[in-house]
Amino acid sequence: MELYINIGRFHPLLVHLPIGILLFAFLLEGMKRWNQDNTLDRAIQLALLAGAVFAVASAATGLWLSNEGGYDEAMLSRHKWAGIALAGVSVLLYFAHSAKTGAFSKFYTPLFLGAMGLLLATGHLGGNITHGSDFLFSNPEDAAVVVADIAAANTFETIIEPILKSKCNSCHNPSKAKGELVMTSREGLLAGGKNGPVFNGDIPLESEFLKRMHLPESEKKHMPPKGKKQLSGEEVQLLEWWVKNKACFDCIVQSMEGNETVQPILDKYSATSTNLAAIRVAPVKEKTLEDLNAAGLRVYPLAEGSPLLIVNLSHNQSLNASTLKKLRKIRKNIVELNLSHSNFSDELSGILSKLANLTKLQLQKTGAGDETLRQLENLQYLESLNIYGTAVTDAAIDQLKAMPALQHLYSWQSALSEEAIGHLQEARPLLDIQHQLDESLFGESKLNPPAIEAGRQLFVDTVVARLVSNFRNTSIYYTLDGTEPDTCSTPYADSIVIRQSAVLKAFTHKAGWEDSPVGTQRFVKAGIKAQKATLAEPPHEKYKANGAASLIDLEKGSALFTNGNWLGYEGKHMTVIVELKQEEELKEIAVSALSAPASWIFFPKGIKVWLSGDGQNYRMAREVTFPPAAPSASVDLQFFTLAFEPTKAKFIKVEAVSPLKNPDWHPAPGEKCWIFIDEILVN
Repeated sequence: MELYINIGRFHPLLVHLPIGILLFAFLLEGMKRWNQDNTLDRAIQLALLAGAVFAVASAATGLWLSNEGGYDEAMLSRHKWAGIALAGVSVLLYFAHSAKTGAFSKFYTPLFLGAMGLLLATGHLGGNITHGSDFLFSNPEDAAVVVADIAAANTFETIIEPILKSKCNSCHNPSKAKGELVMTSREGLLAGGKNGPVFNGDIPLESEFLKRMHLPESEKKHMPPKGKKQLSGEEVQLLEWWVKNKACFDCIVQSMEGNETVQPILDKYSATSTNLAAIRVAPVKEKTLEDLNAAGLRVYPLAEGSPLLIVNLSHNQSLNASTLKKLRKIRKNIVELNLSHSNFSDELSGILSKLANLTKLQLQKTGAGDETLRQLENLQYLESLNIYGTAVTDAAIDQLKAMPALQHLYSWQSALSEEAIGHLQEARPLLDIQHQLDESLFGESKLNPPAIEAGRQLFVDTVVARLVSNFRNTSIYYTLDGTEPDTCSTPYADSIVIRQSAVLKAFTHKAGWEDSPVGTQRFVKAGIKAQKATLAEPPHEKYKANGAASLIDLEKGSALFTNGNWLGYEGKHMTVIVELKQEEELKEIAVSALSAPASWIFFPKGIKVWLSGDGQNYRMAREVTFPPAAPSASVDLQFFTLAFEPTKAKFIKVEAVSPLKNPDWHPAPGEKCWIFIDEILVN
């Protein structure tokens, strides 16, 4: 029986061969007739033979596979008979070509055309079974759902159903019900599959739905299966939240329990801009962002983990074409651009037309004029435009009228006349135009935290940090010991030279204004540059970065554990030997690790350090054990610093002790967990 099943499962492998081979034979036949070249006959004969053999093999394995069940009977029947017909016609086609002359050879051309028709029909019917009957002609939808009031939205229809549609329904639909489970409707979900119900009403966390989802991807029963598009960390959290609420199909969001755990994710469903939800771009490499910030371009994400970016060039009086050209590297990701109070002018406006996903543009108090607005004509997502105090004239009214997404226009003290503004308001009655002074603008204001600019977070000797405020006549105060700064803290003057590991905290102060929130950046010193690192065991194939070298390259990993800087170990401890160039007096080491419980990633439960002068004889320098992980779903990055008595050594052996298994409070308790390490620093 096992052999029978395995033969049937060769069908997906074999089915593509007759398609390619018979199409190739058809192409050769066309070339032969066009060029009257009979030398192609032998190649056509071979292609037709191979096509017939694989068509028969595909049909046979398909018949075996169909006995497994889980498919729409009507669709399966049509596909089956079309496949059998194609196999038969392919065999006849081969013999018709071999006949060369005689009565049978006269059927060669009709058989060839018939084979092509059956090939297309069989392939299309097979695609309907595996992907759904509307797959070929449907519009792919991957845009996030955005609603006016997420609290009042139906949880299943608004949040859960789109996830299932994207990640589950291709294998669990009425046409192709793997495991006899249909997930395209609530009736199908409640009915369960051949293994029983997918939800456990008494103990929701024991639901098969969650168990399959939390199995390691390498496990056969993991869902979605390996090779399919996997659930993101946020999607896993949302599905867990829904199942914990007994998989309620009719509940609205505000009636669900435990909302606080997923509130940051829910907030994205009620984003103020529907255009932001429509923008799909790949994240920018962290190194690119570091380089741009080091060059004086203040670039930061719209939200934590978002690939969308904000660029703040306000009050910059040294802008030029070369500076703005650097934005082209991230042009698709920029959604907000602040050029206010800078030397920006029409001569520099060419870059704006390249920012196709721009939703907010601030040009107040710049040299922008009518030419600048002409560069905005094709920005389909632009919602907010500030031209306060610019030279934009009535000639630009047509451009303003034509901006499809524009919702807010700030035009006070521009060269636009009251009459032109009236015509614009008449043409766009829903457009919010601020053309008069709003006295509330002079009420108590809140400052932004200073931008912290530095080449890198990890350094060997020193690193220079600069604090930049986009407000004039402000003071910046900072601390380097992690304490909260106030006006009695060190005032910022020019730059800060950091020589030791430090937590830089800073805020902006201006008389009569509310102080800004505190900005924070951690800097960690690797006082001694390691020469070489050797791993006792290689990391998991999927998370190997650049191997052991990644632990000493001073390239910090981000909260996105797939960014290529992390070494991941599943159900294993990590041991590495770090070799220095020469023997040094050592006082401490620091290990950088990641925690992301929703992705089964936890901090090490302990760290051990041994020292050696010759690489053969090691002595324990320090061992630390950390408390068990507390229940949490948030992503966290930490440096674990281990100090010890000053000791001369050339070799350092470090073991990051893994918890090995998920804790009891985890949705998948007892399953193998991961540790992720990206840097080991020596001082």
